Amino acid sequence: MKKFNAVLGKYGWSAGFVVFLAACLALFFSSPPRFGNMPRMTFTPGNIYEKTLVVAMDYDYQPYSFFDGNGKPAGFDVELIYALADKMGVNADVRLMPWNDARNAVLSGRADLLTGLERVPENMPAFELSVPLHNDPFIAFGTAPLDGMSGLHGKRIAVLRGSASYDTILKPYGFARGITLYDSYHDVFASVIRGENDYAVSRYSVGRRELVQLGAEHIQAAVVLPNNYLCIGVRGGNRALLERVDAALVELAVNGTKEALVEKWLERYVDVISWADFLKAYKVSIMGASCGLALLIGFFIAYSRSRNARLRQKDMERILEYQRLITEATKGLYENIYELDITRNRAASEETRHYFERLGIPGDTPVDEALRHIAATQIRTEDRQGYLDAFSPEKVLEAYQKGVRSLSYDFMISGDGKSYYWLRIMARIFVLPQDRSVRLIVYRQNIDAEKRHWKMYQYQRMVMEAAKGLYEDIYEMDMTHNCAGNEETRAYFETLGLPGDAAYDRFLRCVAEKQIKDEYRQRYLDAFLPDRVLQAYARGTDSLVCEVMLSTDGVRYYWLRITARVFFWAEDNSVRIFSFRQNIDAEKSRESLLSAQARLDPLTGLYNKTVTENLIGEALTSGAAGDCRYAFFILDVDNFKLVNDDFGHAVGDMVLREFSAELKRQFREKDIVGRIGGDEFAAFLLAPDRDWVEKKARALSSALRKSFRSDAGDFSISASIGIALAPEDGTDFAALYKNADAALYQTKKRGKNGFTVHAGA
Repeated sequence: MKKFNAVLGKYGWSAGFVVFLAACLALFFSSPPRFGNMPRMTFTPGNIYEKTLVVAMDYDYQPYSFFDGNGKPAGFDVELIYALADKMGVNADVRLMPWNDARNAVLSGRADLLTGLERVPENMPAFELSVPLHNDPFIAFGTAPLDGMSGLHGKRIAVLRGSASYDTILKPYGFARGITLYDSYHDVFASVIRGENDYAVSRYSVGRRELVQLGAEHIQAAVVLPNNYLCIGVRGGNRALLERVDAALVELAVNGTKEALVEKWLERYVDVISWADFLKAYKVSIMGASCGLALLIGFFIAYSRSRNARLRQKDMERILEYQRLITEATKGLYENIYELDITRNRAASEETRHYFERLGIPGDTPVDEALRHIAATQIRTEDRQGYLDAFSPEKVLEAYQKGVRSLSYDFMISGDGKSYYWLRIMARIFVLPQDRSVRLIVYRQNIDAEKRHWKMYQYQRMVMEAAKGLYEDIYEMDMTHNCAGNEETRAYFETLGLPGDAAYDRFLRCVAEKQIKDEYRQRYLDAFLPDRVLQAYARGTDSLVCEVMLSTDGVRYYWLRITARVFFWAEDNSVRIFSFRQNIDAEKSRESLLSAQARLDPLTGLYNKTVTENLIGEALTSGAAGDCRYAFFILDVDNFKLVNDDFGHAVGDMVLREFSAELKRQFREKDIVGRIGGDEFAAFLLAPDRDWVEKKARALSSALRKSFRSDAGDFSISASIGIALAPEDGTDFAALYKNADAALYQTKKRGKNGFTVHAGA
């Protein structure tokens, strides 16, 4: 028995550990459950080739294409495209967007490939379709199972807008009347959860993942619909690109890459979601692991009596080997990987010591000194303190004591002191058992493109949200590069019949010619042409405003205010503008009304006294240079005081309005006619000669003789008129008024109801 214990003590731990490790590794490599999380990425973009394929995908299409928790593209289609691009020797630029936008991007030439298409050529005449990829059946998901597809009749069905299930299955089978279309699968399944629809139709794998995200385990697959294979599409007529894609897909199928991705994303990632799924799928592994654990416990009891330093040394060797494997496995993902001994404040590997020497400091430089040197020579000033606070030895030890095992910091760094780029440092904290030292494995990753794109997206979103409801449209323009600044602006260019990548100044002239009223075109171009904006920015101007009259149909024009915010975009050293378009037609109408109210007499609608004097003064000033002759009329309503006294002020006001209306009929629109007193009026107009003036006065006097009826009785009115001529009787308003008033006095002296031309004329 003692001999057995000795043997067990010597070899039992190793044997038990091997059995248990084998069981755990078997369980681990058969994809242990990480419910709701993305599987570890296998294929990533290399971006090492000269040419790039732009690939459009649906942004809400798990497990095929979606944004992971870090905001990066993930899924079966994403990794397949990365592997496909590598086979074709090109870079892959994956762009996730709503499904209809993705289709339009390929059809308009802004993207090369479209994933997620159903391989039914007769339903996709605008696309060339690749070889089949995978048969992921369409399923109707709901709370109640169905005996067959006929059970969907009379049900409310939610479907993604643009989905092949609508055109190739549901519509031909007569389900169209009960269908509601949505813009994302999230909205499709949410409508069933809310009770707005009875069933949701999607691919099996897509539905499984969406239901997990929404926590709707009570909704299950109800019935399988007729299906076709999924494939990749290119724009119609591009057979050369399709042949290259097909050839690369065949290679990926032959070497097992495609099947590996299918197993990873469309089987385990979809099928093992709940603990019930996991227990069903891995019951053999669980039983093996349990047996191994039981065996290990038995061996450990015996081994605990005879533990020795030799086994600890083997543990150390395994740890070092593990670190070596980790370093090898992460090559290509990060710029550099270094190890630091935080406890002893020194470099912990040859690679790290060589890195110190490349920085111009000795390889045995303490870590805190090396960090300060890097901060002072390479890191942007505003990021230096954060870098030191994150990775200085004392801060790392404090973090480790608090249970922190991972550190990360993003900052801007430069290798030459001029050009800065974004770098992410990630550090894993661990204890080396051999000497009980706290150590860091440090990974450096260039994230410049990620930061630039994210910053641009956040800024645009913030501006768009802030301006919602205030403006008709908001566009971004790049003045430095003379082009549109974002996708929305490029799409606007296309609505005007221009290419999305058309020059910005060409766009301006197109708008001016097609939409802006003639008299405002030059004002618009002077305000927003690129060279004018750049000149304004150089002078310190950060805001431009231009008001024009614009029409979208060429018939009805309305007032538009264009406000432009000028700013400098550091990511590509460009001067840009955000252009806000606001309809101010109502505002201009109010201004016009207020202006008219300020100029006109409220009772008669004629010019008031002040405006009449000013207009006559301006006409005399401008006419003097042209040797023009004018006639100035003063008109009084005869016996108007008696009308007010005998018939009341309401009747008096009616008389003044009728008198004014007759004046408007007797004079032209270009003549100046105004009310300058209670019952006193003035008129000013061009006059060829004295005979013409007397003829005009005679006709006017006759037209102003009026008869009226009122409840208090009948009465008549007439007018007394005094006339002065310019320049004979004066060249300013005061002189003309004085002489016309004198002529008016002579008319009244003769018994009223007539006219007199000033004798001086």
